[in-house]
Amino acid sequence: MEGSTGPDFTVNLLHWRYHLAALRGCLSTCLFSSNGEDLEIWVMEEYNKKNSWVHKFNIGDSSTVSRD
Repeated sequence: MEGSTGPDFTVNLLHWRYHLAALRGCLSTCLFSSNGEDLEIWVMEEYNKKNSWVHKFNIGDSSTVSRD
């Protein structure tokens, strides 16, 4: 999954929710599908460098994952 251009922030916001956070000192985003079936976690390993986004996790059925 490395080498990706980063999370797709242009997808339909009716179907995805985004949360920004710091993960191990790096900017990160969690993308939740609105139906609760998918979760993606991306980390920007070098701040302010668009090509440094790394797709860390893709978890199916995120309805079992805590969103707090």
